[in-house]
Amino acid sequence: MGLTRGIGARQPCRGQVDLVEPAAETARMDTPDDIAHGEYKVPGGKLVVVDLRMTGGRMAGVQVSGDFFLEPASALDDINAALDGLPVDIGQDELAARVQEAMGDAEPYGITAQGVAEAVRRALDAAGGAQGVGA
Repeated sequence: MGLTRGIGARQPCRGQVDLVEPAAETARMDTPDDIAHGEYKVPGGKLVVVDLRMTGGRMAGVQVSGDFFLEPASALDDINAALDGLPVDIGQDELAARVQEAMGDAEPYGITAQGVAEAVRRALDAAGGAQGVGA
């Protein structure tokens, strides 16, 4: 008799997965090149996600993403470039101003410059950088 497939059919185990707990070092953001992650849901809008590294007291490799829209889409590259290299202790209002300037005439749908700044601040705070600095 052959094996049948379908609802309730039992499948043979083809392998085993070993679960390994990550080392404590991977759970903390305490080295200069760790990726920091922050998220912010704009009230009445969309989710903004920011991933970045902190190197030498500055943001590096900033990537803004989420479920929002920008027209033109190239404005997102401008926002990332505007944030890259900024000091990690920059205030939230200044972050928002830099994002707004980078947006230029772009049409944001579901996000605001202040929402992007909040996601950046959350990433920095999660990484332990510049806590308490902000608006």
